[in-house]
Amino acid sequence: DGYPDVLMYPLANNQKHDLGIVMEFKHAREDGSDNQELLAEKALKQIDMKNYVAELKAQSQVKRILKLGLAFNHKRVVVKHALTRP
Repeated sequence: DGYPDVLMYPLANNQKHDLGIVMEFKHAREDGSDNQELLAEKALKQIDMKNYVAELKAQSQVKRILKLGLAFNHKRVVVKHALTRP
């Protein structure tokens, strides 16, 4: 249902690593009117709503999926996360 900002796969031939990572970024406004905590949560929910993990679930080497919602404004970043299994 769309594409995430970043999708990272473990190498297929490396059995020690089974973590797939999906990241969605949101940019907060310069004037600070956007709540970065809420934006990071919104990014995390978007990963689920748009089924961004589908590609990772299709990979047999992926046993765990780390979902990261990131909200940033200049050098300040807020990260929300969830670790799931396919």
